[in-house]
Amino acid sequence: STGEVPVQPFYGMMNGEFDTLPILMGSVKDEGQLFVYELFTKPIGKTAYNALIPVVFGAKNTPEILKAYPFGEVDGIENSTDGREQFNVLATDLLFYCPIRNVTRGYQSKIQNFQPTYEYKFTHSMSFDCWGPDYQFCVEDVVCHGSELPFIFNVFTDGVSINYSPNPDEVQLTEDVSINYSPNPDEVQLTEDV
Repeated sequence: STGEVPVQPFYGMMNGEFDTLPILMGSVKDEGQLFVYELFTKPIGKTAYNALIPVVFGAKNTPEILKAYPFGEVDGIENSTDGREQFNVLATDLLFYCPIRNVTRGYQSKIQNFQPTYEYKFTHSMSFDCWGPDYQFCVEDVVCHGSELPFIFNVFTDGVSINYSPNPDEVQLTEDVSINYSPNPDEVQLTEDV
């Protein structure tokens, strides 16, 4: 073995070129927010939003993109006036949700023996600020790229010098996530709150 990955993992899974193991893949609610707000540091108005879509996706795809992601209509945000909110949803779908869905579907269709495949969407907005002053767009009612990691890796009790203060529900969430990430499928105990 050369130690190199012989094929891009997403393509390998979609084509069944992967060990047939139970798979857990997922994403967070606002995966695109961190990237979009780093790229566009000021709000984007409707004219700029409508002009950017053909630049990014090409004129041929613009009508379909604008129909699916119209300015001012964002899940959970009525009458949005900042196109970055739409770009967050678009980037989240394009770079995370759709590839994950395509990989898990492809994996299941290509393997000979059934293996459980789980997808998650982490939607919990942290009660504490782990982002710091340069990333305030990832604080309060936002679940940015990587927001699940403190819960997955339980940074609250692992002895690391980072001092976060989770509330009691977040301590329970950490325990629930730890159980559900167990390699033993018999130990998985999914609830609506996870």
